[in-house]
Amino acid sequence: MRSLFFLLVLGNLALYGYGQGWLGTPPELQQRSPSYASQEIRADAITVRKEPNTRQSGS
Repeated sequence: MRSLFFLLVLGNLALYGYGQGWLGTPPELQQRSPSYASQEIRADAITVRKEPNTRQSGS
């Protein structure tokens, strides 16, 4: 029973270390591309248009 406990603790520590990046790149950062983070969004190129009001209010 004691060996099962230590095996579970060791597995828990291994998964925690993997999630924190102790064993390499963290899983949450593996799919990201570093070049995408350096790109700026051109706010002046975005335009917001209003939809035409098709319903008449009050009637």
